[in-house]
Amino acid sequence: MGQGAIGIETRVDDPETRRIVEALNHAETRTAVSAERAFLRQLEGGCQVPIAAHAVVSGAAVALTGLVASIDGRIVIRERMDGPAGAPEDLGVSLAERILEQGGREILDAVYQAAGPGRTRVVPSPLAGDSHTKIPSPLRREGQGGGV
Repeated sequence: MGQGAIGIETRVDDPETRRIVEALNHAETRTAVSAERAFLRQLEGGCQVPIAAHAVVSGAAVALTGLVASIDGRIVIRERMDGPAGAPEDLGVSLAERILEQGGREILDAVYQAAGPGRTRVVPSPLAGDSHTKIPSPLRREGQGGGV
């Protein structure tokens, strides 16, 4: 079984389109993706970093599994935490902090050191509509943003 999520942006000044698009929102998927992305953000990870997160929503709870691995795969730190579905971001941050404390910080530092100078950490952007989103978009006017 796989998982997928689609991000859709709408104009802030177009309530009719926002209403239509909101019908596409799947609450469980949004909750799972929120936990996973918070985990990745906290670890400052991107595509080039050996980290992973997978959340499963069951009723009012979320189970989040995360891992950090060395580039050669010899060291893997994998942990799981459960939390309330109403606070998926808190769960993601908490699990990331736990993994960092268990040696994940040293692994990630080594990954970035091996990448060499000029390589920077790529941090996943929050979900569309989050006040911290910094992705330029032709649909977003200066100072505005929205999404499902």
